[in-house]
Order: sequence, then structure tokens, then C-alpha cells
Amino acid sequence: MNGFYINLAHRTDRRSHFEKLKNDFPFFKNIKRMEAVYSKQYGVGCAASHINCLSECQKQSEPYYLIMEDDFFIFNKTHFNNFTKEFEKIKDDKDWDVITLTPRGKTQIKNFKPYFNKIIYNQAATAYIIKSDFIKKLLPIMQNGLKGLQNGYQGPGPNPYCTDQCWKPIQLESNWLYFHQIFGGQIPSYSDIEGRVVNYNKRFLEQYNY
Repeated sequence: MNGFYINLAHRTDRRSHFEKLKNDFPFFKNIKRMEAVYSKQYGVGCAASHINCLSECQKQSEPYYLIMEDDFFIFNKTHFNNFTKEFEKIKDDKDWDVITLTPRGKTQIKNFKPYFNKIIYNQAATAYIIKSDFIKKLLPIMQNGLKGLQNGYQGPGPNPYCTDQCWKPIQLESNWLYFHQIFGGQIPSYSDIEGRVVNYNKRFLEQYNY
């Protein structure tokens, strides 16, 4: 599978982490590095980086692509191996648009496809497989989100223009799935976006409850 992982030039620690991930798991061997866009404005660099990845994918001719951030890691190899086997069975099916490897949202339909649940309000952009024909629908939403971020947002509540927020409405009219066994998360580390060390893995593991 082709795709990209997003990595800031100065985050050599995360680049080393991801390159090791590629060596350890053949599923990721064709994922190329995309240099992340750096910005001091909250969320701008992240949004621009995902847009760059999707725009590059549009120039290619694969049926789907894997977009990842450099802090993705696998905490359950057995579950991941099960995922790769089941993904092979549904990868060419027409009734899915995005499969998130790090689900963090509301389960709408369990077993929408065998071993895959349908999710809405998913707000983790750490790793997702996207159908090529769905990129043209998602990309304008992300581009609009980027404009909103550049214009600033004063609240209240979560910034609706962030990458992991602006795509929520389209999830209500498309099919976003996740594997029923949780296997991936984000390595606890310093976040350039948040400006602090973050650890969101408890929420990924608790997806079973949502």
C-alpha cells in the first residue's frame, strides 16, 4: 500500500521511530516521508501537511492510500495482524470510504462489515486509509479548514477548523470504519502542536465503550 507519513524536519526522533516501524511491519514498507509544514499558528501546519499528502495521492493511480503521522505506533501486534488479514478481504469493497487505524469517536454500527465497525465523529488523524475517489470530497473540506485556522478562532469549544474536527460532518454521510480489535495509538511524546507531552492512548483503548 502506498501513502505518506508526516514528519517535521527537526523531529529526527519520530523519523527514526517511524522508519523502524516500516522495518518491523511490512504493511507500512511503501509509506514515504512527507516533510511536515511548520507553523506557529495552532493546527495550521498539521492541516497543511495532510492536504499536501492527499494532493500528492491525487497524482497517483492507486485505489486507496494510507496517510499517517509520525507518532503512530502499534501496542497490540496480535490485533494488528488480525486487522491486516481482514483488511485484505474487504480492501476492494465499494461500501467504505475511510478506515481509521486509531479510532476515537462514536460507534454508529457494529459489524458494518465483518470485524469492522462504522464510526462517526472520529477525531484522530493519526493514521487512516482513504479511498482515492473519496479524496476529492475530503480535500476541499480540509482546505476550508486550513483557511479557518489561518484566520484564527476564538472559541468557545474545540476549534472546528482543525483537521480532526472539520471532517466530522462528512462522516455522517459517508462510511468510516475501524477494526473491532484496537491495535494502534500515538507514542507518548512532546507535541509541537500542543507544546507539551501528550498521551492519548487511554482513549483509543476505551473506544470499545463508545
